Amino acid sequence: MKKAIKNYFSHESEEEFLIMVYCAHTPFLEAAKYAKKLRPKSKICFIVPDLPQYMNLNEGHRRFYNFTKRFDIRKMYKSINSVDSFVLLTESMKEILLVGNRPYMVVEGIVDDVSENPTPSVSDNNLCRIVYTGKLNAKFGINDLVNAFMKIENPNYRLILCGDGDARDFVINAAAADKRIEYKGQVSVSKAKEYINSADILVNPRQNNEEYTKYSFPSKIIEYLLSGKPVISFFLDGMPEIYKKFLVVLDSFDDFESAIRDSIENENRKKAFFEYAKNNLNSKNIICNIVEMSKGIGTIDDTPNTAFVCSDGMDK
Repeated sequence: MKKAIKNYFSHESEEEFLIMVYCAHTPFLEAAKYAKKLRPKSKICFIVPDLPQYMNLNEGHRRFYNFTKRFDIRKMYKSINSVDSFVLLTESMKEILLVGNRPYMVVEGIVDDVSENPTPSVSDNNLCRIVYTGKLNAKFGINDLVNAFMKIENPNYRLILCGDGDARDFVINAAAADKRIEYKGQVSVSKAKEYINSADILVNPRQNNEEYTKYSFPSKIIEYLLSGKPVISFFLDGMPEIYKKFLVVLDSFDDFESAIRDSIENENRKKAFFEYAKNNLNSKNIICNIVEMSKGIGTIDDTPNTAFVCSDGMDK
């Protein structure tokens, strides 16, 4: 990667760059640090969708993995000293990343387009389809969701689950015991979207009972809300307060049945989220805000010449 960066900057020039690093991956941050060394007037904007210490929450990591992860995190923090500004997923990230007085903005997700006319649910014999797509991990509340659903006696409810994880066998056994539960297994992205579009209600069972929720915003929340369907979810510490207007907030799984009933009145929540997404999550607006944030840093011009992005590849 260093060779590619050096070749990119081989020509004689005083151009300043706004270098955007996407993802808390140490090699990307070190590459940006090296690019800034070649062009000292350039600035680094660190875009952090996840903290490395919370990226893999599966139980039973090997000792060697944990050791190397701790070493990598320490190395990453040394490179963070070269960062000039931040784009964070949640407000709480600023403390753990030692942002200090450096400028930052919070963006919980990015959308390219907001459809005002999402796909309507397919009605069938007055059934109410409650859909979850994602990791089937007990840590994410899957077992609690299934148990709460099984306590509801309404024969017209269906719980449709897609994905894989450590709770898979529990879900399979529950589906065998309660025919209203449908387990679809691991499905493709396109198939998952089909189930989301066919849903009457979408649910995110992740509870606000772990430290990592302060530094996490489930991407499926935005995907669900963009479908225009009512979304039942716990309110997590990492969520902006305004999301209470968009979600059917679940305080306890004991209230799951009443939350399903409350989901019927959804039009105001849907309109409020679409307006919010167009103004705050639109990709073009976010890029403009990043550039605007960078104007007051050091010598960056009003309109930086180039944004040099480190992600899975490097693009001018």
